[in-house]
Amino acid sequence: MKRSIFIIIILVSLIGGSIWVYKKFFKSKSNRTVLETVSSTEFEPIQVEKEQRDLFQLESIRIEKKNFRRTIPLIGEVAAVPDQVVEVPSRVSGRLVSIKFVEGSKVEKGQLLAVLDSPELARLRSSFHSSKTKHSAALLNLERIRNLVSMKLAAKQEEIDAEAVLKVNAADLKAAEENLRANGLEPNEETSGKYYIYSPMSGIVLNRNALPGSIVTGTQNLATVGNISRLWFMAKIFEGDLSKISEGSKADVILNSYPDLVFAGVLEHIGEQVDLDSRTIHARFSFSNIGRKAKIGLFGTVKVVTNTGLGILVPQESVFKIQNDDFVFVKLSADSFVPKKVILGSSEETNIEVKEGLSEGEDIVTKGVFELKSLFLKSSFGEEE
Repeated sequence: MKRSIFIIIILVSLIGGSIWVYKKFFKSKSNRTVLETVSSTEFEPIQVEKEQRDLFQLESIRIEKKNFRRTIPLIGEVAAVPDQVVEVPSRVSGRLVSIKFVEGSKVEKGQLLAVLDSPELARLRSSFHSSKTKHSAALLNLERIRNLVSMKLAAKQEEIDAEAVLKVNAADLKAAEENLRANGLEPNEETSGKYYIYSPMSGIVLNRNALPGSIVTGTQNLATVGNISRLWFMAKIFEGDLSKISEGSKADVILNSYPDLVFAGVLEHIGEQVDLDSRTIHARFSFSNIGRKAKIGLFGTVKVVTNTGLGILVPQESVFKIQNDDFVFVKLSADSFVPKKVILGSSEETNIEVKEGLSEGEDIVTKGVFELKSLFLKSSFGEEE
């Protein structure tokens, strides 16, 4: 009797274990089957009761083809146009008497920026005036001797010696003039050591490296002046995108600091050499600096226009992923929805192109997508035991 009961218990245990293993195995297999077929476009519609639709706040739109621009995004940063940025050097050593600008000031070409008191400049001017006086005296002396020679009152050798002295003085005068010009000054009657520094171009003072009363050297840059009305955006093109774009292509520059502001640009130059580390090619875009919002060094993205044409655009929030595949929910009726796999293309603002998977006239869900996805996965996978 006891043996029979023992055997029955063992059999019941085996049967119960088999049933549990069966459920777990086929449950897992069923889940794997759903995952394996998720890339298919064939799904059973899910039914959504009115209470759930109200709770999810579902909204949908009807698909229609629209004209839009296909673009390729490239990352990069803002840079100044080299020819539009100029350093303002002190040229001569001395003490800064006054400074007429601050960083961010708008300046015009020829505007006074600073006044420098320079003993070095005083010596240069003194040398120029001394050479000029000697040259004038040598010239008068030569004319005097020539008159004497013509009247047989002086020897020819004296005339030759006077001409030699004049040539030496002329060379000294020329050297003194060039020393002044090398320091940005024209020879004149000024004798002081005052040096006036003017802006070489119109633009904005990008930085200032000067304090009133400070001593500066002849090689020190006091300021940087730049015209930033137009800037460059330096980007990198991947090899696979090189055949899709060309110089002259229009582009939209969008900086990380201003995601809602679009700077209209154009692709000016594509580099001739591949970067061996990143396998990319240098690209230079030129764009207008709207309201001086763009700053040198800011990072961002440039969207290069490859072509324009008709296509299906959907809001980006209507797209969801399952196992790295993209899907949207198609509305079949007021309470029936089915997920459809789609192949995406280029994005435009808040929309994205659907290259395959949707047809014109279909209705897709744009709001409540996350809730529908959760309901779909729950109905597909079921509850874990």
